[in-house]
Amino acid sequence: MSASAILKLQSAGFTLEQVTALADLIDTQAASKTDVLEAKHEVKIEISELKAELIQFKSEVKGEIQGLKDELIETEKRLDLKIMAAKDELRKEIDALRKEIESLRNDFIDLRGHFKLQQWMFGLMLSILVAIALKIFLHP
Repeated sequence: MSASAILKLQSAGFTLEQVTALADLIDTQAASKTDVLEAKHEVKIEISELKAELIQFKSEVKGEIQGLKDELIETEKRLDLKIMAAKDELRKEIDALRKEIESLRNDFIDLRGHFKLQQWMFGLMLSILVAIALKIFLHP
């Protein structure tokens, strides 16, 4: 504490013991310019260290992100291949089903033709039978 400050405190009514105790308290508890400069220097060092850690962390995160991107691209390629294979397989199945449907359609057309022929033959036979029956029963 400066001499002028001590004189001001004494003229304000403080005793010498009170002024001395206050000066000792300020000397031991208050921060000086040197203390502030040292603290400022320590904070700057810590900030520099944190910046270096942050740069390293950022680099690691970028590397991990790039690795994940590469992995995602590779997975996408594998999935594209699987999708293409599934599409090809489905196309083959659809083509086989279309051929089978066409074959069944042709078989149905053939059966319809045979059925019409059988109907015609049955009708003819029935006509002949009716004619024979009429001839037998109507002509004694």
